[in-house]
Amino acid sequence: MKIRNQIIFLLLFLLCSMQSIFGQGGSIESDKLDKSIRYGQLKNGLTYYIKPITKPHPKLQLRLYVKAGSNNHDADQQGLAHFLEHMAFKASEHFPQGIHNDFGRLNEINTSQFDFNGHSGARLTEYTFKAPINNNLAFNTGLLWFEDIANGRLKLNEEDINKERGVYMQEYIVRGGDDFQKNLNKSQLRSELFPGGESLDGFFDHIKTFQREVLKRFYKDWYRPDLMAVSVVGNIENPDSLIAEIKKRFSKINPVNNPRKIKNFDSLFYEQPPNFAVINRKSDSITISDSSTVFRLYYRDAKTSKDLHALSGIKRLVKWSILHEILNRRFREKTNIYNNQSEIRISHTYKSGGIPPALEVHIKTSKDKNLKALIKAICSIKQIQEHGVNKNEYQEALKQQLSNLSSNDDKVEAPSYWLNEIKDHFIYGEVLPENKLDALESWLTTYTMEDFNEFINESNLEMPEDIGLIVPSGLPTDIFSEKRLRSTIIDAFNKTTDPYVSPEVPETLMNASEVSSFPVREYSQSDRKLSGITEVQLRNGIKLILKPFKPSGAGKDKIFIHGFSSVGALSFPKEDYFSATNAPEFIKNSGVGGFNKFDLQRFLSDKSIFWLGIYPYIHNLESGIRIDANSEDFEIMLQLIHLFYTETKATEEGFQDWKLNEERLYENPKSGDISFADLNTKIKNELTDRSDVLRGTARFLGMNKTERKRGLEIYRKLFNNTEDFTFLITGDFKILEILPELNKYLGSLSGNKKSSPQPTEIISKSLPEGPFYKEFIYPGTYNKKNSKYLSLFLEPIKNENWKEKLRVEVLGAILKIKLYELRFVKGYAMYAPTALGEFNYAAGQVKIAGRFDVPAKELDQLRNEYHIIITGLKSAPISEDLLSQSLNRKIQEFESNGFKNSQVLTQRKLYNHIRFNSPWVDNKEMQNYLKKLTPEDILKTAKKYLKKENLYEFVFKNEKE
Repeated sequence: MKIRNQIIFLLLFLLCSMQSIFGQGGSIESDKLDKSIRYGQLKNGLTYYIKPITKPHPKLQLRLYVKAGSNNHDADQQGLAHFLEHMAFKASEHFPQGIHNDFGRLNEINTSQFDFNGHSGARLTEYTFKAPINNNLAFNTGLLWFEDIANGRLKLNEEDINKERGVYMQEYIVRGGDDFQKNLNKSQLRSELFPGGESLDGFFDHIKTFQREVLKRFYKDWYRPDLMAVSVVGNIENPDSLIAEIKKRFSKINPVNNPRKIKNFDSLFYEQPPNFAVINRKSDSITISDSSTVFRLYYRDAKTSKDLHALSGIKRLVKWSILHEILNRRFREKTNIYNNQSEIRISHTYKSGGIPPALEVHIKTSKDKNLKALIKAICSIKQIQEHGVNKNEYQEALKQQLSNLSSNDDKVEAPSYWLNEIKDHFIYGEVLPENKLDALESWLTTYTMEDFNEFINESNLEMPEDIGLIVPSGLPTDIFSEKRLRSTIIDAFNKTTDPYVSPEVPETLMNASEVSSFPVREYSQSDRKLSGITEVQLRNGIKLILKPFKPSGAGKDKIFIHGFSSVGALSFPKEDYFSATNAPEFIKNSGVGGFNKFDLQRFLSDKSIFWLGIYPYIHNLESGIRIDANSEDFEIMLQLIHLFYTETKATEEGFQDWKLNEERLYENPKSGDISFADLNTKIKNELTDRSDVLRGTARFLGMNKTERKRGLEIYRKLFNNTEDFTFLITGDFKILEILPELNKYLGSLSGNKKSSPQPTEIISKSLPEGPFYKEFIYPGTYNKKNSKYLSLFLEPIKNENWKEKLRVEVLGAILKIKLYELRFVKGYAMYAPTALGEFNYAAGQVKIAGRFDVPAKELDQLRNEYHIIITGLKSAPISEDLLSQSLNRKIQEFESNGFKNSQVLTQRKLYNHIRFNSPWVDNKEMQNYLKKLTPEDILKTAKKYLKKENLYEFVFKNEKE
C-alpha cells in the first residue's frame, strides 16, 4: 500500500508539473520553449513570460493575456467580452477614477494615457502597458493595474457601465464607417458557418439594456488565473526581481473551484456536417448600391490545428503560405485584364477572427449570374493540384518566405516579434523552441519543389466543406442554391487542365542602349551647413535637395524621393479641374513607356518598389511624384521617375478601368467613411479654402467631368517643365554614390519652359466673419447613426517661428486630452475624439482643430462642454500634470529612434523647409525647448489663437434630428 501511495503521489506530482507547462491551446513542453524566455506557472495556474532583449528600447512592454473573448459568450452576453475590456479603464480598487484619469500617478512614472490599451477578439482579451525602462514605479503601476483586472477588482458599478454604453456603441458606429450594415452582414454569415460565431443582430438594443449581473457573470467565469498570462519584454537587467514581483502580486489570486469548461469550437467545426449559408445584403448608407456577390469557400484544416504544438504545425503553416502566394499570383493573372469584374484571393484563417484553421477562398464579383469567377477560381485550384507548381514561381515564393523567416538582429531584438510569439504560444499553444526562425529557415532551404507538390497533391481541395455567400437583394435565389453551386464546383474540378505557364515578365524597364545615350552634364553643388542639406542644381534646371541620415521606424532601409513643382490644377481653366487632378491616376493605370500597368506590376513584384507606393499627383497648387525603394533598386526607381516624366499615355481601356475602380472604391472606401471627406469638402467651400484637392463624393462625381485627352495634355505640360521641379532625396545613403545616377536619369529630362503654366499664389483669402457656425445635412443616401462635429480656430501665419509652431502643436495635444476627459471622466458617448494644432503652410494658416463623432442627443451638450474647455484654456494656466501628460509622448518623438526621425516625418520637415521656407531646426533642440515649456506659455498661446473671432464650427447631422 505504501508503494502504491508513493506511485500515486509521483503520478500526481508529474501531472501537476505537466500542467504548469501546458497551455490551453496545446501541450508545449517547457524544454521546447526558447531558453532565453523565463517561463513559469504559479500554483493558481497563472502563467508568466519574461523575455530580456539587448537592443536598446525606451519601454518595457507589459502584457496581460486572458484566454477568453466572444467565443465564451453565453446567449445573453453578446458583445460583453469587448465591453468588459472597456471597463478595465474605469474604476478599480487601486485606480478608483480609472487609470486614464490618474494624471498625478501617470506623470510621476513618466507615462502618458497612450502608453496603455486593450484589445478583445474571439479567443482572447489583451491588455498592454508600456513602462519606461529603469523605472520600477512605472513597472509596478502596470502590474498593479493588471492585478486589479486579474483579481476581480474591477468595480463594474452601474454608473460606469451606463456611461460606457454610449461610448461602446460609438466605437462600432465609427469603425463601421458609412455602412454598419456591411459588418452586420459579415457577422451574420460567420455565425451561420462557424460554431461560436457571433452575429451583430440586435447589437445596439442589447448594449443599451443588458444587466450588470450579466457582465459580472462573464468576468467571474472567465477572468481566472488558469486562463491568464503576464509577459514582460524589453531591456530587463534583473529578470529574477521581475519574476519575484509577479509571483508576489499574482499568487494572491485564488483559483476557481469547478471552473466552467471552455468549448472547443474548433472541434465542433471539424465535426459538423458541411455547411451552406446565404445572406441577403442590405445597405444603410452608401451612395451607390453595392451590386457585387461575395463567395467564401472554406476547406477545413484540422491537421494544422492539431499540430501547432510542434514545429511540424508551423512548417505546415509555411507550406500553406507558399501555396497562398503562388495561387494568389495566379488568381491575379487571371483577373489582370482591364475592366475586370471579379476579385479572387486565398488565405488561411489561422488567427483570423476566431475562425478555426481552414483555407478560405474569397471571391467578389460584379453582376455575374453565370458563376464565371467561381469557375475560374476552382479551375486554378484544380490546375495546381493536378500539375503542381513550376520552378520559377516556386523559387519566387520560396524567396519571399525565406525573407520572412530571416532571423536578423532587427527582427529578433524587436519587442514586437517576441510579444507576438509569446501571445501565440499562450493563446494558441504554438510551439516556441529556441532559435525558431533559424530552424524554420534551415528546413525551408532544403524543402524542394517536389516536396511541395507532394504536399499539394495530398491536400483535399476538391470540394470546400463550407460555402457562404453575401448576395445583393433582388437577385433570383435559384442562382445561388447549394445544389447548383456544389454542382458547378464539381464540374469545374473535373475539367482537364494544362500545366500553368507563367506570364512573361519584362527583364528591364529601359534598355542599355537607351540609357547609354543619356548625356552626362555638369552640375553645381552647395551645402546648407545649418541644416545638413546638400543642394545640387542640374543643367536642365532641376534642383536636388539631398538629406542623408539614419532613419528610424518604417522605411528606415529605403531611400525616399519626392519631386514637386509649385504649379497645379488651379493654373488651368476651371473646366479642366477634374481632368487635371485625376490625370495622374488614369495615366498610371494605363502604364508608361511600352508597358501597361500589369507589365509593371509583374516587373516590380520581386522588387522593393510597391505599385501603390508610386504616387504621381496633380493637386490644386502643386504637381509631383513620390516614390521609395531600397538601395539595390535605386536605379529602377529613377527609371520609373524618368518614364513618368517622359513616356506617359492615357489609353481608353486604362481610363475606363480607372473609372470602374473608382466606383468600387466609392462603394467600399478604404477609410470606411466617405461622409467625413464630404464634410471637409463642404467646410473648404464655406471657407474658400482651395489649398487641397476635392475628395469624397465631389471627387467621385467629378469623374463625369474628366476628359482623358485633356488630362494627358495637362499632365505633360506640367511634367515636361523640368525647371519647375525640385527633388527631395532622404535616407541612409552617401551623396557621392547616388549623385551620378541622379544626374544621369533626372539630368537627362528636358522640357519646354515657354509653355509652362504659371504658379497660383498661395493666398489666405478672407474668411467668413467669426464666430461662425454651420450645419450640414447628411445626403439622403446616408443613414448615419451619429452626428459629426468639427471645430476650427484659424488665423493667418504671421511668422515662421519654430517655437511658436511647437507651442501650437502642444496646445492641440492638450485639447485632445481634454476631449478624452469628456469620455473618461464625464462619460459622454465619444469613442475616439481627436484634436491637433498645426501650421498649415499650404493654406497659410495656423489651425487648431477638435473633432468628434457623437450621438445626436448629446451634440448640444458636447458642443457646450467644448466651449467650456476652450474658455478654460485661455482663462488660466493649465495644471503641471496636464502639461506633463501632453508633453510626455511628444518629447519621446524627438528621440534619435523616435517618430520624428522617421522617413515620413523627415521628408515632410524637409518639404516644408524647401517649399515654404519653414525653419530647419535640429530635433534635439526642439526636444530641449519642449522640456522647458510652462503652463504660462500655453496660456499665452491659447489666448493668442483661441479667440471667438477665429472660431469656425461645423456639424453633419441627419435631417430629422
